[in-house]
Amino acid sequence: MACRLRSAWRIFLSGKQFHRCKSVVTYSGPGTGLCTVRYHSSEGGDVSLQSESPLRKFEWIQKRAPAFAISGENVVILPGPVEYFEELKNQARNASKRVVLASLYLGTSPKVQELVDTIYQTCQTSSQGTQDKPPLKVHILLDCTRGSRGKHNSRTMLLPLIKDFPDRASVSLYHTPDLRGRLKELIPERYNEIIGLSHIKAYIFDDTVIMSGANLSESYFTNRQDRYIMVKDCPQLADFFHKLVTTVSTFSFQLQQDDSLVLDPEFNVHPYEGDITEFKTKARTLVEEVIDPEHWNGNTSQHNHQPHTTETKSHELHYNSPEFSHRTLVDNRPKESRTKPVILLRQDANSGSNTSPQSQHATCLHTGAVQQKDISNSSSNSNSQENIDTESVQNSDSTMYDGKERMTSDLPLDTWIFPLVQMGPLGVTVDEEVTSGILNTADSDMECYLASGYFNLTRTYMDIVLRSKAKFNMLMASPQVNGFYGAKGISGFIPDSYTYIAKKFCEQRDSRGQQDRIQMYEYYKDNWTFHAKGLWIYQSGKKLPFLTLMGSPNFGHRSVHRDLEAQLAIITTNENLQKQLHQEQERLYTQSERVDKTTYQQEHRKVPLWVKIVSITTRNFW
Repeated sequence: MACRLRSAWRIFLSGKQFHRCKSVVTYSGPGTGLCTVRYHSSEGGDVSLQSESPLRKFEWIQKRAPAFAISGENVVILPGPVEYFEELKNQARNASKRVVLASLYLGTSPKVQELVDTIYQTCQTSSQGTQDKPPLKVHILLDCTRGSRGKHNSRTMLLPLIKDFPDRASVSLYHTPDLRGRLKELIPERYNEIIGLSHIKAYIFDDTVIMSGANLSESYFTNRQDRYIMVKDCPQLADFFHKLVTTVSTFSFQLQQDDSLVLDPEFNVHPYEGDITEFKTKARTLVEEVIDPEHWNGNTSQHNHQPHTTETKSHELHYNSPEFSHRTLVDNRPKESRTKPVILLRQDANSGSNTSPQSQHATCLHTGAVQQKDISNSSSNSNSQENIDTESVQNSDSTMYDGKERMTSDLPLDTWIFPLVQMGPLGVTVDEEVTSGILNTADSDMECYLASGYFNLTRTYMDIVLRSKAKFNMLMASPQVNGFYGAKGISGFIPDSYTYIAKKFCEQRDSRGQQDRIQMYEYYKDNWTFHAKGLWIYQSGKKLPFLTLMGSPNFGHRSVHRDLEAQLAIITTNENLQKQLHQEQERLYTQSERVDKTTYQQEHRKVPLWVKIVSITTRNFW
């Protein structure tokens, strides 16, 4: 079993630089042979961790999820829905190889049509592909129930794409296996999504990934506040989510040119007519192979393995095509540059303004790119090398995509990204396990900011927060900015349900005397709705966060048990990224007001008895 960059992680945590030789780190990749990098602490001996470092407490995450090391300079936090919309269009306009979108649904408004038109036009301009540069491929994954609602819906919006580019564009629609039989017949179209959805929001454009909790519809592009993070030039992370999307698409329906839906021929179990146990077992097996850390961090030969088919299907064309065959290629510099050292995961205190733009534009590495081997001390080696000694690299004609030099001799790879996946209906619980672990790990020397657009914490999360020693600041939507506020019918009472759940949490907090340690806030902004979710963790006394969770989960029951979810855990020492995360947190919390038991005693906050009863009996559905 391959090790997981333990030495590189130590250097990441300690901030020391590589000098002289003691340990060996080996890079491996298809067609590249082996590139051995030796390093040693500038103070002699092994690089050691400072025991008080808060980062060390989260080292365990790399054992549960794939780990990708990048430069924080390649991460951009988008502030709002307008910037989110413009960046989606910009990325779609400039994509040359792949556009992969995973969302709950696609709206039908003019702005959404503008985004679809942009993708369509990019397909047109890239239609004249060559053998060395195939044309753009597009794949979109949506939820079947939500994407099929109404006569004009997500499916009809995308029909022109699959009609005019049948070999290059495909659309898949996930249907939960739990909505079946009499349940499917009886629940009206508008409410059947409470049983389960594909809630993943991941948007891939070539090597760039935009992760969010936002869907692709008008309000999310105008006045519905969420979070949006863009990771640029990280092909391995893009590959991970691309592979995840194509795998979910395998056990989803495929949209046809006549707007009909068919099963993937390689997955022959119908989601709601076939055997539910067989469907879930097969789907879980496929997903677990993709998200297995060893698939990305260890055995590199697995990355090109397609376990469920020997043919290339429409939604896998660009994943398997030659320009995406670099799964573990790391040192893609010109051969004449490969004798220069590569710095991994260095927290360089002096790298700020003195770091060149070239070195800031770093590629990303998955941890399978580096394997540690201990070797005996050699005084001759230790004393003869002032810097990293890079041994010879076997010749290779492989390049990463277009062959541009994206790895320099001094890369501040100072940020770790861990993709977390939760698919409760299938028994995949990585996000729940890691989120619980992170909340449990936070202690008295940390301060946590936890936001949820729909405050309905699971019993596990709630218990962890209540018994934790860390300080917590909980942010939720005020009733007026809840997405269901003013809705017709039963939906209009959903904000009251969240008010009741928040009130019960407030009472539990107060009964334990935790009012100072756990503070509650409500977001409000005129004519806006609130949909942001995630976590920011600060070390006590520090002004900038070092860890964040961001993606589609709301920390609620349905996120854990009913829906398909994905988010990123990000740990960073990059000051620029930390500042972006801090500013993001401040933008949300400064738009909020603190609430306590007196808030819920106000006349307009009183909840009808029947809503209380329904909230208690049905909270697992939302």
